[in-house]
Amino acid sequence: KGDYYRVYVALWTTGADGLTNYVVYSDEFGKPGSWRLLGEKTVRPVPGGDEPKAEELPNGSVVVSGRKGGGRYYNIFTFADDTYESGSWSTAVASNSVQGGLSWGGNSTNGEIMVVKAMRRSDNTMVKIALQSAPAGNDRSLVSIWYKIITSEDDYSSPTVFSQGWTKGMQVCDFLSAYSTMCIQADGRIAFFYEDGQSGVAYDMIYQPISLSQLEGLEDYEIYQYAITFDTDGGSDIAPITQDYNSEVTAPENPTKTGYTFAGWDKEIPTTMPAEDVTIKANWQINQYTITFNTDGGSDIAPITQDYNSEVTAPENPTKTGYTFAGWDKEIPTTMPAEDVTIKANWQINQYTITFNTDGGSDIAPITQDYNSEVTAPENPTKTGYTFAGWDKEIPTTMPAEDVTIKAQWTINSYRLTYMVDGEVYMEYILEYGAAITPEPAPEKTDWLFSGWKEEIPSTMPAEDVVITGSFDIYTSINSVNGVDDENAAIYDVNGTKLGKKKKGLNIVNNKKVIVR
Repeated sequence: KGDYYRVYVALWTTGADGLTNYVVYSDEFGKPGSWRLLGEKTVRPVPGGDEPKAEELPNGSVVVSGRKGGGRYYNIFTFADDTYESGSWSTAVASNSVQGGLSWGGNSTNGEIMVVKAMRRSDNTMVKIALQSAPAGNDRSLVSIWYKIITSEDDYSSPTVFSQGWTKGMQVCDFLSAYSTMCIQADGRIAFFYEDGQSGVAYDMIYQPISLSQLEGLEDYEIYQYAITFDTDGGSDIAPITQDYNSEVTAPENPTKTGYTFAGWDKEIPTTMPAEDVTIKANWQINQYTITFNTDGGSDIAPITQDYNSEVTAPENPTKTGYTFAGWDKEIPTTMPAEDVTIKANWQINQYTITFNTDGGSDIAPITQDYNSEVTAPENPTKTGYTFAGWDKEIPTTMPAEDVTIKAQWTINSYRLTYMVDGEVYMEYILEYGAAITPEPAPEKTDWLFSGWKEEIPSTMPAEDVVITGSFDIYTSINSVNGVDDENAAIYDVNGTKLGKKKKGLNIVNNKKVIVR
């Protein structure tokens, strides 16, 4: 309780009301001012008894053993609850007044009561054994040890029950001796002290170590070694330490636990083995770990730092110019692992296409290739009647991260239309390619007959220079071709247009020139 084990002390007093006794206790290891009376002041545990001894029973109750001629007085204090602060004494019982109780000659002397934890070796059964020392002889001699095996609370449910069922296990001496006491020593044996009545020196004491198995009927028993058990709370196992009371304890290596840092024990590991089993529990500080995302040139993703085993929310996938995200090199964990992790993005390079719209020019195949790969510009296109004037946008030197359409730009060409008459330029025009051409009227010259335009005049300007020629001939005025009337003649004007009948001026009739005035 508190920082110390509870200490019980039985007190023997004498006064106007004769011999009496009390039990006091301290939860602060006997610190001055810490002692409290067990029970009411008006209640004596063993009325008329002296030289009492007190011991804690397995359930936390307290038994007091007091001196009585021919036996012992026993009484039990039972606590009201697990605060162990209030309760009541029962009625004292004389052990030699009950069947199977401690009984000897008329002597009465001091003795010790002690409850020890023991193990039955044959089946490793744990029991408690109450030990009582006292002289067995009629003349304060033959100091002996009695025992009572306790297997349940039923064995000490009342002072009467506790007084029954004792067995004499060992006579320690065969001479005069009265006072005795005992405790457990570090090697697990009983340190027994008793009076040497032969020496003639008052209260000359003898020490004798005794093993529990030396007591008759307890050959299969030994005083239990106490154990320190380590509850690592999910950490690495630590074997319990089981050894003798008061022996030196070597602290184990600290445990480990995935995702946690050891933060010490909930109580200090004792340096020597205490007189009870102890469970010590590990304290842990949860660790934080970080998942780092290497996007390999893609969009940034913030690292995730959080407690071990906490739920991890996967981020949105990254993006990267010219690439399609192809997943991570390792799976993003659903809960935070017990280590820092770096996860790298995988990418699939994209292909894009540059399409050439030549706007009626010669075809240029589209270019489809990986992003950022080197682009080789094609030969310039050609287009009839036009001069290539470049592209509407620059052809990239490397493939961009998008499909691109590039359109050709053209400058229309102009060509020369020349009319030549008798070897000399008659008329000359500069026309754009495709422009409509109006045929030039036939020239006139007095007394001369124009032969007509020799070449066919195109309706639109072709993609080349054009020369149209004609000539004058001296003519004779005639009105008809002998023997050929209009109806039966093939009549054309000088431009080669077929006529239904001759018209004024020069006509071509059956391949002959005819002037009509």
